[in-house]
This record gives sequence, C-alpha cells and structure tokens, in this order.
Amino acid sequence: MSLAKKNIPETRDFVAKEPMGLLEFLITQYPNLSRNNVKSLLSRKQVSLNGRPTTAFDAPLVKGDKVTVSRYGAREAKPLPFKIVYEDDEFVAIDKPSGLLSVSDDRETEYTAFNLTYTFLKSLNIKTRLYVVHRIDKDTSGLLIFSKNPEVRDALQEHWNDLVTRRGYFAIVEGRLSKKDDTLKANLRETSTRLVFVDHEDEGGKEAITHYHVMGENDEFSLLDVSIETGRKNQIRAQFHDFGHDIIGDDKYHAKKDPLNRLGLHAYSLEFKHPFSGQIKKFYAPIPKTFKTLFPETKSAKKE
Repeated sequence: MSLAKKNIPETRDFVAKEPMGLLEFLITQYPNLSRNNVKSLLSRKQVSLNGRPTTAFDAPLVKGDKVTVSRYGAREAKPLPFKIVYEDDEFVAIDKPSGLLSVSDDRETEYTAFNLTYTFLKSLNIKTRLYVVHRIDKDTSGLLIFSKNPEVRDALQEHWNDLVTRRGYFAIVEGRLSKKDDTLKANLRETSTRLVFVDHEDEGGKEAITHYHVMGENDEFSLLDVSIETGRKNQIRAQFHDFGHDIIGDDKYHAKKDPLNRLGLHAYSLEFKHPFSGQIKKFYAPIPKTFKTLFPETKSAKKE
C-alpha cells in the first residue's frame, strides 16, 4: 500500500533552546526537508506553539517554548537516495545519481527517479501531483526537473527546444584535447539497435552542436565544461566518441577506461523560459565529489 493511502499521523515535540523564528527552528529540526516542505507544515496547520496551532512562520520563539508537529505518512517516508536541489509550487529539481532511471521502462517500473520523488513528496502532502518534463540517461547524473502543474508540463514538453536557454554538463573524457575551447558539429543518426552515431555521409541525420571548454587535465583524462545547443539523444557521448575522446566509463561506446566505475557525465545546469510567465528558471547541481578525485583542484563552473 502506498504511503499516501496509509496517511498515518506522527506527532513530535520540540523545545526551543534559544531565541529564533519558528520557521528557522523547524528547518533545524527537519534538515532533510526542503524549506518549501517545512513551510507547508505551517500552512496546513500541522504546527502548534505552546499548545496552540499556528501558521505564522515568523512567530518568535524564546528559550523553553514547546513546538509540536503532526505529520502524515512520516513514519513510513523513506529518505531519498539523492538530493532535492530546488522546489516551489510548480517545479521540483533533483540531483539524480548515475545508474538510476529517470522514468520507468520495459524492465523497471518502480525504482525510478520519478517514482521515488513522487512517493516521498506525497508522503509529506497527500495532495501532491508530479509530472515528467524531460529525462536524462540512466548512467548520466545531475539535474532532472519535474512539474507539479500538468499545463506547465504540457507546454514545456511541446516547446522544450524553443524554451530551453542553457544545458550544461561536466564531462570527463579520455586523453588530452589539442584545442581547449571548441565547437563540435555533426549529423547524428540512430541504428535499429538504438545506437546513436555521427553520420559522416550526411544521409539525413539530425544536426548536433556541442561546445566545450577544458576545465582541467592530467596525463590520462580531461575535465570539460560542455554546453549543447541541440538536445539530441546521446549527443555528447556520440560526438566525443567520434572525436576520439570517449566519456570515461561509457560501455555503450566502448570507452577504454572506467576509473570512477560510472559514466563520466553530469548535467549540472539547466535554464529555460517559463512557458506562461516568460520568467527564466535556473537550476544547478554541483560537480560530483567523485569527479574531483581525478581533478582535486578544479572548481565548479560559475552559476550564470
């Protein structure tokens, strides 16, 4: 039975040890919840101050004040195996780990980034709805965005390539690149076995444009900041394979080296224009710690 259907209440009491605002106090007590989730406890009248229900997030606490929180589904809510990096009333952004499917496929229907996120959020608020906006490869880590609004989801999916203004990746490739800044352009085609490759004969493939900047290098590998103009399937992997510098750990393209026991590709930046308000939404997921083991002195790309 799902967490939402069980709807089991859990009540916890906390005592303030020093003066502070109620919202900040709750955030310290629930470090695994986002700020938005903590605010929802207040808005749903699940918080009492000295025995009286309150929705005032800025209520001042003094030493000795008693705060009581009643949550639903909390006893069965399992911690997520990844971090929620952003959440508001319309969007949820997670930092998906490598090896986890974005959404279900023919082989796996339950253990996916979408299902885990939806189940967790629904355990906190039974009215939560979540919709798939896009997806990233199973072996690629990084930003994955979901929407809480079906109209926003539909508009984004229909006009995704027109609305997206930036897609940034960290990539670790085999070897050292002669040019430290360059643009790769190619036509990509897909075989009947779903392998995407660069079509040098120009027989109707889809154009792919990829920019890169070398952030760090050693005797064996190069760390790249990659941005793509076109969102083709396996674009980065196929182009760098054709370029002679495979992404490390890329079994699909027969990379020779796998020092991190994972694909060396991480989606760190995603920006798009809100389909209705026109506001630019920016999301960011920091460089994985494992990447830094190969390039310990490299700093993350700047947020723009």
